Parts: sequence; structure tokens; C-alpha cells
Amino acid sequence: MYKTIGFRSSPIICGLLWWVIGCGISTSPEGQPKQNVPTPHTGHKTHKTGPETHPAIEGDTLHLEALPSLLAALKLDTAKQKSISQFDNLVGIAAVDQEAITVVSARVKGRIEKLLVRNPGIAVMKGQALYQMYSEELLIYINEYRFALQQLAADAPSSQLISRRIQEGAKRKLLLLGLTEYQVHQIASTDTPPAIITYYSPASGYLIDLQVKEGQYVEIGSPLFTLADLQTLWIETQLYSNEVQYMDQQPKVMLHFEASPSRIYVGKLVFNNPKLEENQKINLARFRIVNTDLKIKPGMMAYVNFNRNGRRALVIPKSSLVIGTMTVAWVKTGEGMFERRMLQTGIENKQEVEVVKGIHDGEIVVTSGGYLLSGELTLRQGGLKGHSHSQ
Repeated sequence: MYKTIGFRSSPIICGLLWWVIGCGISTSPEGQPKQNVPTPHTGHKTHKTGPETHPAIEGDTLHLEALPSLLAALKLDTAKQKSISQFDNLVGIAAVDQEAITVVSARVKGRIEKLLVRNPGIAVMKGQALYQMYSEELLIYINEYRFALQQLAADAPSSQLISRRIQEGAKRKLLLLGLTEYQVHQIASTDTPPAIITYYSPASGYLIDLQVKEGQYVEIGSPLFTLADLQTLWIETQLYSNEVQYMDQQPKVMLHFEASPSRIYVGKLVFNNPKLEENQKINLARFRIVNTDLKIKPGMMAYVNFNRNGRRALVIPKSSLVIGTMTVAWVKTGEGMFERRMLQTGIENKQEVEVVKGIHDGEIVVTSGGYLLSGELTLRQGGLKGHSHSQ
């Protein structure tokens, strides 16, 4: 009826049958058959899959004692209370400080005989000769002064009071017309009055505009030279309408230039246009900087940085943030132990961010390697889920 299989005569078949039976049934210590039952996974202890040991996972916490290479890749810093403010970056142009400009104008009408400074951009020192002029009107005033001197010398001592007042008035008039004390003294000590008078610069600066030519007749008040003192400069920039309000906070303005990258200049707000530019939503603002070394020239581009909304708060490095579906940071809670925290942040700048909720003062945060920890946590959580399903 049934054919008996001889195991001794067929060792290969015997081995196969034994392997099939052994996969499904195990023998208890009493020798009774017993089915394999999966061992429940607690999720709190270190578990092994093959030769590699993985860190245990408890919610959003990682234990990394078994991964020294990952620990070595992390950089840490401490959350602390400090001042923080937001920074805005603008682009501006260096311009001549209009309050440091000197306009040299004609004191009397006459003809420009010779220009002694004629190249725009040249440096001019105070007291340097600028031009020579012939003026018939000036000659009349010079002769009046000489006549007053002669009258003073001829009068008796008892009547010199009036003559002296006339002489002092004539001298004061020459000084108001641009002559120097030395020139007035020379006029008094020579027999023949000079026909051509040299005029000197009243201030130091750089010649930025020459408005006269040799041989040209000029009237009183005609502008001749424009000098600019470049030891102070304006930095002109444009603000959007939503940025104008920050100027009321008197922010600290820092500027740097490509011509002098290692130096930071401090700017002071000197003008904030009360109205927006026509047909535009921008506002003109000017900042003054000190330029005593004269390295910055008008027309150079400036990078303007100013801080706003400054306050004291709990601050961590901005590199600590791990941005995903939510903003988190990793906090060191013990030796080799790190916890992922969801954060509520406030103001920030390029380097730091304010923490409103999620971290306490003095806690240690991961500033470099946060994404590695998040990836490790995701990998282990996914591995545990897969392990649980396979059971």
C-alpha cells in the first residue's frame, strides 16, 4: 500500500527532510516539539543585526556610544543669553560731503589774469595761491588806503583820531575784499600800488570744479573754484519704504569697501529724506564716515550694514538649526546622548538665532552634524519598523 522510505539508503533525502522539519519545529528541553515564537522587541536596548551594533533609540533620543566616528564629527556650542539684532545689507555710493565744500568766489569784479591752480582733482592747501586778478575797483580801494596812511602821517597828533579811524576802515575794507594782512602791509610799505593782486585759498581740500578761465571777466560773487575736504564723505544709499522706520532707532551703521576690505567704517545718519522718490517706493538716506587716510574716493561702492531690533535673548548659532518639515536642534543630554528638540525661534541674523522655546540657557547644542544625527535617527526608526514587520 504505502512504500516505506529507507533513510539509510538515501542520505540526501534524509538531510532535506530533517532541514524542513527543523525550520518549523524545535525541541524543548523535555524533548517535546515546540514552534518558534518571535521574541518581543522592547526598543530600549542595544540590538544586533549581524556583526554591527546599532545605537538604541528612545523617541527622539540617540545613544551614540557605539558610533565613535559619528561623535567625533559633531561640533558643539552652548546656548547663552546675549545681545542679538537683525542686520540689513545695502549698497551705497561714496559722495562728497556737501557740508565740507568750500566755494571760492570773486570778491571784486575784474579780469582773471592767471590761474595758478587749474587741474581738477589736485590737492590744494590753505594759503596756497589760486589766481591773479586785475581790478580797477580794487585799485581804487588800495589808493584810498594809501591816501589815508598819508593823511594820518601828515596830521597833527591832536587831530589823528579821525584820520586813524579812516585808515582802519580802509584797511578793513581791503581785508574783506580778500587781501591778506601781509598784502596790506606790502601796500603800505611800497611807493607804487600793485596792479595785479594774487588771491589765496581760504581752506584746504581737493579741486573738484574749476568754473573760470584765464582772461575771463567776473562779477562780485561769481564762483571760481570748488574745493572739497575728503576727510569726511557721504555714503548715499536707498531704503525701501518698509525699512525707513528702522532709521528712527538710530541703528549702528557699519560700512566696508572693496578698496579697503580689512577696515570697517562707522557711519552716522545725516539725512533721511522725508518723502519717497517720485514714482518709486524707495527713500534716499545719507551716512557720514571719517576718511582721514583718504583711502576712500567719491564714486566708490560701499556695502552698508546696519542692525535693528536689538535686544538681549537666549541665542544659539544659526548652524544649529535643522530645517525640515519643522525647525529642530539637537541637544546633548549626557555622555554620548543627544535629544532632538522642536524650536520656536525669534529674530535672527547671519550667524545667530534667538530661541523663544525649546532650549534652556546653558544647554549644549550641536552646531555641526545635526543633519547627520537626523539621518541616523530616521535610519534607525525605519530599521526598527522593518524589523518589527518581519517578525
